[in-house]
Amino acid sequence: MISESKSKSNPNFKDLYQESIGKHLVAIFQGSDNTAPIFWGAGAVAILTIIPMEHWNRFQLAYLIISELFTLGATALRIFNSSWQPKWSNAVGIVVASLGISGLIWITKNFSMNLSVLFIWVALFAALNFTIKSLVYVIGLIGVEYATVLIASHSGAPIERWLEIIGTALVSGGTVSLLVAELRRNSLQDPLTKLPNRRAWTSRLKEQISQTSRSSLPLSIAIIDLDQMKQTNDNFGHIAGDQILKTIGSVWPSLLRSGCQLARIGGDEFSIIAPDTDAAGLETAILRMKNATPGITFSVGIATWDGAESIEHLVSRADKLMYKMKIEKSHPITNEG
Repeated sequence: MISESKSKSNPNFKDLYQESIGKHLVAIFQGSDNTAPIFWGAGAVAILTIIPMEHWNRFQLAYLIISELFTLGATALRIFNSSWQPKWSNAVGIVVASLGISGLIWITKNFSMNLSVLFIWVALFAALNFTIKSLVYVIGLIGVEYATVLIASHSGAPIERWLEIIGTALVSGGTVSLLVAELRRNSLQDPLTKLPNRRAWTSRLKEQISQTSRSSLPLSIAIIDLDQMKQTNDNFGHIAGDQILKTIGSVWPSLLRSGCQLARIGGDEFSIIAPDTDAAGLETAILRMKNATPGITFSVGIATWDGAESIEHLVSRADKLMYKMKIEKSHPITNEG
């Protein structure tokens, strides 16, 4: 077997902060899972509308202005520096936002829906970004905070106000959380094979390259194309073709090392991400797959990340090798040295 792998060089981070503002905005509103800028921006607008509504004293006005500047700063940070999004930032943001809302309600003595409704926004943000279990914790947090503010301020009808806000947060947040979980599951999984789809595979590859760039371990991928699937569908029907795909989905994943991912990225095309694995190691795994399903033939291209190339170039190298073998039909696995 011939392997194509390039020596791993030092990663070039020159382009990390050179994306345009337009790309950031498109990612936020069309293709990104990060909704933080939308919620922080909405909070900034809400505070801005409250400032001119009353004759605040100096302390109240100072708190409102500081809150406005903070929310604007958080919005700008997430828009213009979206590459900096550690996993803990959303959790910290929720705690800071809920405490800030409690402080706003307490200091301004505004117990109407104007400010209290912001707690519902916190719950919705948690529903979009966390599990339903984490959402329950978040609603518990804002429930305790809101109850503390209402009781300490001796406001009228505290129980009714609390039930109105927390009940709405629980119902709306829970509904959104369940819908988001279902949508994410469907959007990342191939319905026939139950394998990750192209979107999930691409996202995982980006994460894996980011991790590998900080280590000296190899990262290999494989592009697999089944042979003669069109003839199978034409001669035996699509049910037979679907059965082949289902067999692959149930058999092949168990033959890969822990940490590897097999995905269906096209009609009869599959791909593998193999972290901490060189080309030879991935070849061995693919031979196990071939032996486990002797009636299924396929062509394969394997490439190992060189430490600097783009995802597109890495995938292109593996893809070209696969098509080269598809044409030659001289060996089930093709690599290039």
